[in-house]
Formats: sequence, structure tokens, C-alpha cells
Amino acid sequence: MNYKWEIESEIHIYEKRSVKRYLIAPMTMFPVLLKLQNGDLLAIVRGGDYHMGERGRLDCIRSQDGGLHWGQPLTIVSEGPDDRNPSAIQCSNGTILVAFHKLDAYINGVYSRNKAEKKYQENKPNVWITCSQDNGYSWSEAKLIEELPPEIGTGVYGKSIEYPPGTICLNLRSGYIARSTDFGKTWGDFTKRPLSNETAYLYLPSGRAIAMIRRNEKGFSLWQTDSVDGGRTWGKVRQITGYMEHPADLLLLQSGKILLTYGRRHPPFGIEAMLSYDEGKTWDIKHKIMLVGDAENGEVGYPSSVQLDDGTICTAYYSYQGQGYKGWGLHTALLRYQEADILP
Repeated sequence: MNYKWEIESEIHIYEKRSVKRYLIAPMTMFPVLLKLQNGDLLAIVRGGDYHMGERGRLDCIRSQDGGLHWGQPLTIVSEGPDDRNPSAIQCSNGTILVAFHKLDAYINGVYSRNKAEKKYQENKPNVWITCSQDNGYSWSEAKLIEELPPEIGTGVYGKSIEYPPGTICLNLRSGYIARSTDFGKTWGDFTKRPLSNETAYLYLPSGRAIAMIRRNEKGFSLWQTDSVDGGRTWGKVRQITGYMEHPADLLLLQSGKILLTYGRRHPPFGIEAMLSYDEGKTWDIKHKIMLVGDAENGEVGYPSSVQLDDGTICTAYYSYQGQGYKGWGLHTALLRYQEADILP
């Protein structure tokens, strides 16, 4: 059974432009959206509990018509405690990898900052991985990635990258990239970028790479650094977004433009975007795009975008409520729009 809940939505540049918004699933968050080799869309999400919740699990939800209809969530991992914050990729050989971490920081079901700090000080690896060989219909038992040194194995974020072909780059929140040349069976070849935290990567055909990093100590904004050697070394960092605008996703469009999307965690709450016309050297800050502007609070963000073969852009994100669609509550949704819809 596939479900469709479509509503009229608006995006804003200088004027309102009508697009469509679709409910992926209620009570879910932190989506990573994949366009599979068979044409399906697969949303990897955290479900089962609120933002901080011991029952957190990872689900995948499928659309076979470009995001119009979405099926029942299929649980990927639920052993707990609090399986959360996935990173995902479908590799060139068809294998889907989902990495995540476990937050063992609850006492009698209530999040404890003191326990979280103690667990962090134990300095133990805490990145797990599961895989699917059949486009996400079944999943392997999750395994701890034991090759990660404790100081760099503290969690993952967003889309993983395959660069160069046959080498999977796992996006670690600690600031490191871990590489696998056997499609996730073993990991090594670690390199570090300038800053740690949630980071979106994009590798370009020209050989340049972009990293867009959430920087909490600088107003919870996004900072960019670039690489010209495949992510081995990185240049200076520079600020791109303002206060409470994070975390990021990067997508190379068919036109060659780069789409940057991120959470807007100040009023009006929602999802914002910018375009780059020169491989990320500059961003069109004068024409910021308000993709979503009706979330009720700062419980919003984590966008993830893909472009379909027909040019349609799909952006998944999570939010709480929203003035135009009471009843969705905490949920993951998807916008469908064209590049022309977001051009000035």
C-alpha cells in the first residue's frame, strides 16, 4: 500500500511561486534522500521517538513515482539505545550503506547530559553500519566499524560520497573522512578537514571538492572549505550563512549549478536555499530561496535533495507542525520543484 498526502505549498524569492509538498511519514526526522539505480526514491529517516528519545530507530521509506506516493516505513535497525543520525549512499555496485551511531545517554527514559558526557569521555568507537543488496528491501545485521580510532569514530552525517569510483568516503562528524575500497566491508585511509561537526560534501567533475560545515561556536552558521586533491587537504574556511542557518546539503544540478539547502532555525522557521553558478566559488546571497517558511519552531531542518532524470528537484526535510497543515506534527516531508522555480 502506497500513500499520497499532497498539499499546495509556496516558495519565495521575490514573489510566491506554487509548488507541491508531500508527506513522507509522521514522527520521523533527519532524512537522507537517495535516488536509487532502479529509479526509486528511498528516504532513510530516524523514527520511533522525538528528537531526544531512547526508542529512536532507523527506517527506510520508498517512493516508486518520484515522491508522489510513499509506502510503509521499513525498519532498518532498532536494537537501540537511540539509533540515530544516519549517513547513506548507494554505491556503484548497487550496495546501499547506512551508517549511524547509538546514543546511550538515557536514565529511566530521560536524556541525561551527564551520562552523555561520561560516554563521550570513555572514548570508544560509536559508528555502526548496515547494508542492503536488494535496493533497501532487506538489511544486514548492523556492525560496529571497529577500524575507526576512538577519537574519530563519534558519529556520521548526511550523504556519503563515492570518489573516486570504487572508493566510498564516509562522512564523520569528527571532521574526518574514512575510506573503503571494498564497498563498506573495511575502512581506513583517514584524512581530516579543518573543522568538525555536521558537514555536507560535494565532489565536482572538475576535481574540486566542497565541504559545508556547521559551526556552532560561530552562531550556528555554515562555513565552507574547498579541496583540489580529492579531499586529502583543505583550504581556508569562510562563512556562507548567518545565525542559526544549518546544517547543509549540496546537490550538483544537471545545469551545472550547485544547490545549497539548509535549515532556517530563526523566524520564519523553515528550509532555505542558495545557488552557486561557479562551482561554489561564490553564492547568490542576494536571491536566497525560502523553500519552507511555515514551521512552528526551530525543530526543523536536515534537508536532503536529489534531482530526477526529468529535471525535477526533490528536497526532503523534517519539521514540526506548520501553519498550513496542522495534524502532521513531527514529520518528514518532500518538496517537488523545477530549477526554473528557484531562479531569480
